[in-house]
Amino acid sequence: AAGGTLADETAETDQLLETVEGGGSLENAISVTVDNCSDQLATLVRVVVSDRTGLLAEMSAVLSGLGLSVLSATVSTDEATGSAANSFLVVEHGRKVVGRSRLAAIEQRMHDWARSGWLRQGIQRLIDRDAAATGSSR
Repeated sequence: AAGGTLADETAETDQLLETVEGGGSLENAISVTVDNCSDQLATLVRVVVSDRTGLLAEMSAVLSGLGLSVLSATVSTDEATGSAANSFLVVEHGRKVVGRSRLAAIEQRMHDWARSGWLRQGIQRLIDRDAAATGSSR
C-alpha cells in the first residue's frame, strides 16, 4: 500500500494550513513527494495543496504530460482546512520511474504546477474580496 495513514495525512494537512494562516511562505504550504520505496511496482507521487474544483483532473493531466501512466489514485480532502492530499501510483513504460534526475524532474514539475494553482487561486480571492468590498460585480 502507498502513502501514510489518515492520521499522517491529517497532520500534514494541518501543518500546511498553519503555515499559510501564520503568514508562512507559499513554498512551505505545498508538499510534493516522489517515492520509489512505498510500492513494489510503481512510483508514488503525492501532492498536498489547497483543494479546488478540477484538482484531480489537472494533476492527472500534468502526470500524463510527463509521459507517466496512472495506475491508481487516492484522494483525501479536508473540508475544514480546504486542503487535498492526492496520491498517485504511476509508471513509465510499464515500470517504476528510474533515475534520480527523472524523479527530481517529476517532483519539480508537480511543485511548479501546484505553485501556479495557488497563485491563480490567491489572485481570484483578491479579486473577489475587492469586488465584495466595493460592492461591484463582474
